[in-house]
Order: sequence, then structure tokens, then C-alpha cells
Amino acid sequence: MGTVKVNITATSTVRYSKTVEMNEVDYERYLAICHSEMNSREIDEEVKEIAVKYGFEPCDDQIEDIDDPEDIEFDLIS
Repeated sequence: MGTVKVNITATSTVRYSKTVEMNEVDYERYLAICHSEMNSREIDEEVKEIAVKYGFEPCDDQIEDIDDPEDIEFDLIS
């Protein structure tokens, strides 16, 4: 029997967590953004800007929880 080259992909939801000391002004800005009329993409960008300011750049050592892989696919590579 021969072998074939296959790319396996899956989707999984990851939850990251980091505790920081945040200025109250930034927290109030976060709350205002969440209650604004911006679309969800704009909200995500604004909130991400605050998170990055406090060193929240998700990486492996900040994983709090991860779901089992879903929608697993096998794609033949020619």
C-alpha cells in the first residue's frame, strides 16, 4: 500500500485569560464601546486596542480553556 499527503484541519474555540491592573479610564472606555452603536467588527477592533495596551496578546501560555476540535476535514494534497 502506498501513502498520500493529506492536510488535516479543524475548528476549535479557545478562551484566553490574563489579569492586569487597568486604569479606570480605560475600563470606562471599554464599557462605553460595548454600549455604543458601532458594528461588531468596530467594537472588536476598539476593544482589542485596549487589550493590547495591557499586553494581552493571546499565546499558548494564556490558554484558559479550549474546546475539542470540530468540523475536521481531510484535504488531499496533490
